[in-house]
Amino acid sequence: FTLLKDDDLRRLPTLNGVGEEDDIGFSHVCNHCHKVITLKWKKKLSGKAGGSYHTVAAQRHLEKCMEGGKDAIAVTTVVKEESNVLKHARKVEAIQNVHLQAGYSELKKQKRLPLLAAGQKTLPTATYEMKELCAQAHWFIYLSGNPSFQVFRDYDFKTMLRALVPGGTDPPILTIPNLKDFVAAEWEVFQGNLRSMLHTQLVEAKGNVYCQSIHDGVTLDNKSMYQAFGM
Repeated sequence: FTLLKDDDLRRLPTLNGVGEEDDIGFSHVCNHCHKVITLKWKKKLSGKAGGSYHTVAAQRHLEKCMEGGKDAIAVTTVVKEESNVLKHARKVEAIQNVHLQAGYSELKKQKRLPLLAAGQKTLPTATYEMKELCAQAHWFIYLSGNPSFQVFRDYDFKTMLRALVPGGTDPPILTIPNLKDFVAAEWEVFQGNLRSMLHTQLVEAKGNVYCQSIHDGVTLDNKSMYQAFGM
């Protein structure tokens, strides 16, 4: 889509069926079928300058557009899916690095330094932004108080996080969709660690029984029902 220029007559407010002006005229033209459509402007929630156009109408138009438009939306969908996979992989890597650093620090206190891999001088580290986001995700996951996702939309909660950073610099704060992805990444890391631990124990036990597993149905404080597993 191409944004119409301010002096384009198609941007002028149009008349509806009763002769009254609509709130907004056309804003964009399709590059495939050259039809003009209206995309509404969405301001930033923080009250700061700027914003973006809603893309739902554009996506609906491309779904009904000529072949070029349909191909464009198919390519966009594939690119978006690939981007989401890469973003999720970065979250998994960051969580693994944060856990490694935490474990390394604890072993250092106990004067039991772990062995590094061949050719590895230091442990991999996560960026400051990823460390902050991982810390917020771990607070949400492991806090016994069972917080709601809506906490990360709370103004006072965000103010508290900003107050923890000296110099008035805004810290990275998780959005709810990002938080859900971090929860999925943490679960993926847990499963990988569990498989690795079980495999190591199985090798050391030489195939003999080395543990007993138990499971039971549980109901959490928020009334959610899960199957609990222990070993």
